[in-house]
Amino acid sequence: MIYPVLRGRNRFLQIPSGYCIRMDAVTEYASVNTNPFYNIGYGPFTVVSRINIIGRSFGTDYGNYLRKQDPAAGNKGFMFGLFNTAGAPRPLIIMRQSSNPDVRLAMYGSNLNFVHGNWNTVISGRRSTDNATAISASSYFMRLNGFNGTVAAFGNGGGGPVTDGNVDNNGPLLFGGAGQQGVKGYISLLAFYARAFTADEMIQADAGRLSSISAKGIWPFNEGVGTSIKDLSSVGGNASLVGYTQEETEHPTRSAWVREVGVMVFRAAGNTAVFTAPENLILITVRRFNTTGGTFEYSLDNATWVNIQFTGDISAVNIPLTQGQSLHLRSVVWGAPTSEFCAIELDW
Repeated sequence: MIYPVLRGRNRFLQIPSGYCIRMDAVTEYASVNTNPFYNIGYGPFTVVSRINIIGRSFGTDYGNYLRKQDPAAGNKGFMFGLFNTAGAPRPLIIMRQSSNPDVRLAMYGSNLNFVHGNWNTVISGRRSTDNATAISASSYFMRLNGFNGTVAAFGNGGGGPVTDGNVDNNGPLLFGGAGQQGVKGYISLLAFYARAFTADEMIQADAGRLSSISAKGIWPFNEGVGTSIKDLSSVGGNASLVGYTQEETEHPTRSAWVREVGVMVFRAAGNTAVFTAPENLILITVRRFNTTGGTFEYSLDNATWVNIQFTGDISAVNIPLTQGQSLHLRSVVWGAPTSEFCAIELDW
């Protein structure tokens, strides 16, 4: 997908979102250094994300993809993630107040069903100012894949109601988070604004157009190599990958950087997926993720199947494809955790 960034009224900066970042919910995440500019106080804010979650981070839940919290102050701040309720993952915002981590307001989109294993665009945030008296779910909004959600609170925590919605702390911005219930899957876009989006801006964002007005950061994850994620806003707050080895960030074994259209998700043994070549290319690497000992096959004609031989979770291949040609993939032996999916990642 292409993410043009709206500059002024008619100017667009084309941002091809060819890559995404893979996170394992255990050791891998990205961090933007602490900067007072990210402290939005009691004011409105918007977060735009494009994510594909294939597994659970802890228990029955799916973890967070963006947070600004201060560990030295009981994780005071905000967290955006996914909450499992009624058998479906739903967008989640948690506001934490003070040194007592139980003092929090947790909100979710009660009518929004995140499509587990698919790419989802989430737009959420705070539409109005929350003062120091009390904060309420009515001040927040959530939108998923073009549908506006009903925001419901599901707990204030054991420490009592949250009376302070001030996002003003010494913590960095974190994408995912080791040891802090980060997501297991892929992120291809994060953007953070110090204002609430209008209805029209939400529609524009659904279509892949992002305004630069009051942007605190726009990260399209399109580097494809290395340990830095460029911020395309005027702030220039680049993010750094944490918890990845050099082998994971460099071509051709770069499991940190995954081509977005090359993510093939499987939900059970016997599932098939079809990759359509976006250009003339030669596949050189096939990786598997979130499966232990899972086996896969590929076919160029959907009739003759070839077993993919892995060394660890990587298979070196040489498969030329012309633009528009299909490569069929099939899961044979299932090795993903219970109630989770696994993925094949294609690289060229």
